[in-house]
Amino acid sequence: MLEALNKQRPNLPVLMLTASSDRRTKLAASSLGAYDYLEKPFAFEDLLARVNLQLRRGADAAFQTSAR
Repeated sequence: MLEALNKQRPNLPVLMLTASSDRRTKLAASSLGAYDYLEKPFAFEDLLARVNLQLRRGADAAFQTSAR
């Protein structure tokens, strides 16, 4: 699913929320386009921090594009 989504929307940031914590799955998610990976159970504050970070990155990228 991640691979198909990445083909359709390559600039869409994807945060994986999963119960799988093995290294192989993390590496596969990263290579298929996930920008971050959060294992269950997780604290809501951790999720919120990662989403806010990505929102700031998006805002920074939009500002840099508009400043050109």
